[in-house]
Amino acid sequence: TTLTDDFEKNLPSVDINEVQGNPYQTDLHYRGFTASPVLGTPQGISVFLDGMRVNEPFGDIVSWDLIPQIAIANITLVPGSNPVYGLNTLGGAVSINTKSGFAFPGSSAKLTLGSAARRSLDAEVGGNKDNTDYYVATTVYNDRGWSAWNPSQVRQLFGKVGYQNDRVDLDVTLMLSDNMLNGNQNVPLSTIGNAAQGYSHPDYTGTQSYTLNVRGGMQLSAEKSLAGNLYYRHIVRD
Repeated sequence: TTLTDDFEKNLPSVDINEVQGNPYQTDLHYRGFTASPVLGTPQGISVFLDGMRVNEPFGDIVSWDLIPQIAIANITLVPGSNPVYGLNTLGGAVSINTKSGFAFPGSSAKLTLGSAARRSLDAEVGGNKDNTDYYVATTVYNDRGWSAWNPSQVRQLFGKVGYQNDRVDLDVTLMLSDNMLNGNQNVPLSTIGNAAQGYSHPDYTGTQSYTLNVRGGMQLSAEKSLAGNLYYRHIVRD
């Protein structure tokens, strides 16, 4: 399953639509509002990863393939139009928090195989010592696609180091992605007898990105605290 599959199964009032015919390029709908990777779609949901807004500056789209699913610790869906979450938060906001070495020590790996030459490898390792921790995860995914000329390739690397004591909590995160997604869209009714044939190929999205996110918080007193993010995102899309 992909990240949006998990949203549909575990978040209330959420459904998805594969308008592009690719599992990583799905529209997420919540109470009539949408978060979509398709440029031109009216966006009404803000998405945050560790406090960092991941709606793109160009069109406010959401590239689900840049979010490492294996590294997610929890997801919170905040309904309603709340100005705290920024522009275009018309229907709600999705807040995603990633794992850390303090909460997820140890290592694991998972290999999956499926139809249409689907195969993936997910691996993670985390640990901590005294006040410091680390967490590293990677995902390698390939499939041929159920229709013609419709393969997907996803490469993700996620790393986090942190420091924590009674007053300070600091995390530095680095994310790398190199993905190639083909989405040949739906076929017209005249060709429904062979729905797996290509209709509008080639229709691909190639994306390379790296992200650096520094997130910290400090307890100033029993009643006051200070928290914030400083992040840099670099995305090249063809």
